[in-house]
Amino acid sequence: MTKYYAVKKGRKTGVFTTWANCQEQIKGYSGAIYKSFATKSEAEAFVKGDSAKKTKLRNEDSLIAYVDGSFDKKRQAYGSGIVLLKGNTILEELSIPGKHKEFTESYQIAGEVFGVLEAVSWAIKHQYSDIEIHYDYEGIEKWALGYWRANKPVSQYYVEAFKPLSKKIDVSFTKVKAHSGDTYNDLADELAKKATQIEAEPVRKEASDAENQLLHVEGHNNDLYMNLLIDGKLVDYTTLYNLITSQWQQQGYLLADLKEIKVIFDVDEEQLIAAVIDVKNDVEYLSFDGSQLTEYE
Repeated sequence: MTKYYAVKKGRKTGVFTTWANCQEQIKGYSGAIYKSFATKSEAEAFVKGDSAKKTKLRNEDSLIAYVDGSFDKKRQAYGSGIVLLKGNTILEELSIPGKHKEFTESYQIAGEVFGVLEAVSWAIKHQYSDIEIHYDYEGIEKWALGYWRANKPVSQYYVEAFKPLSKKIDVSFTKVKAHSGDTYNDLADELAKKATQIEAEPVRKEASDAENQLLHVEGHNNDLYMNLLIDGKLVDYTTLYNLITSQWQQQGYLLADLKEIKVIFDVDEEQLIAAVIDVKNDVEYLSFDGSQLTEYE
């Protein structure tokens, strides 16, 4: 299938039909913006800036969040610092710790990523219609809006976690220069450093309606063997179990700590959702689309 590579910012902008030609325009080019599309019209719209995604939204009732990240090499811990304000009034200051092994390779970037997710979740919880995120690492906006490819675990997690949140609230982004004397950005930096010294809780993204309902699903007294038929291919219960536990282990968990798995098929979203519960009763949500289920061996 033909792919179209759109270069919005590079040595030469435009739409290219090969990755090699696209690379010539972006490789080594600072701040390059590019993305692949299935259709030429979508690629052209991206280059022209006709994307439906919003980059600037603001009204006097908007919530503003300054986010920053920090990393402590000795403790192998990242931290998120968040300052939430309306006008010049600080509503809340948050320090969120994290030590997930899969994300520590990204150092302070992991902290800033989770700072964004926490800020947006806070805004939704407090019923704001929009939020403006102030950040200093360029990937925060570029990944969220699809301008950069998500290649590492932390960016892939960020993109997937941001999608459902952004459907509930309008999110805009404003880049600030790091360590430039900006009062709120400096405060977010201090909060992020403080967070690296706090003992971390397990990483969770916001639970969807289906995930929340999943926790209330009761088991059966007799064995239930669940099989799926997807595009003519049978996916049996053994494959489902192996896929779920494999992904769970890849996120740094031990199979010996597994207590229970609850599975639900979300028809509206066309995805399988698994709630994996460990011996401490901590829950990790995993989701799989049809292609993941049929391609797993």
